[in-house]
Amino acid sequence: MLSIPFYVSTNNKHMRCLEVFVQTFNHFLPEEELRILGYDSPDFELPSNCEFISLGKQGPVEEWSTDLRKYFSNTDDDYFTYGTEDAFFYKKPQIDYMNHLVELIKEDNHI
Repeated sequence: MLSIPFYVSTNNKHMRCLEVFVQTFNHFLPEEELRILGYDSPDFELPSNCEFISLGKQGPVEEWSTDLRKYFSNTDDDYFTYGTEDAFFYKKPQIDYMNHLVELIKEDNHI
């Protein structure tokens, strides 16, 4: 299991990409939790390991990163993995390597 949460962000125009992302995520990482940051709820059913978190009303594209910054500034997660819905998994990630990198980051505050 990942030692930190995995987030993916999307917007209302990319729900088709999100659906493919969720399918590939669950193909390679079915035991992991996926937190989806977006605006309107997806128009397809999410698997039980996925949580949709609304960032509110979608504004212009210039505000996209502002909404993410607001969310991550107020979360309790000190560390997390982040991706976008248009960058799909093509093979199973090496979770043990990822967890090892997280431990290195936690040990060295210069990283």
